Amino acid sequence: MFCNLFMWLSHILCTGCKGGPLHIVYKAPGLLFKGIKMINLTSGVAVTLGLTLDADAAGNPTGELPGAVTWTVSDATKATIVPSADGKTAVITGSMAGTLQVTATSGSLTDTQDVTVVGGVTTGIHIVQLPQ
Repeated sequence: MFCNLFMWLSHILCTGCKGGPLHIVYKAPGLLFKGIKMINLTSGVAVTLGLTLDADAAGNPTGELPGAVTWTVSDATKATIVPSADGKTAVITGSMAGTLQVTATSGSLTDTQDVTVVGGVTTGIHIVQLPQ
């Protein structure tokens, strides 16, 4: 059931995606972004990226990839990426402010997303009274 919901959401969220059958998605707590143009990442914070796939040639949903997935970043000084065992997701962690690209490739399919790493870890915390 969850897989069907995910595939439905993937189809709905694909409107306006970049061309090509392989798409990088960004997962935040409770949200899934597909067809994104830019990932904003805070230095020192890790987020999970994943893949969605277009339908096969007959228009049927598919989960089959043409090969192993490789993930790369264009500037390893600004972010690191660690793929999962199956390669379908990867954790990217910002390490220095700046811009870079993250790319996922499977066989002849590829998708690239721009990433901006901003700020860093806070230098202090403050206790405040919250409104009731």
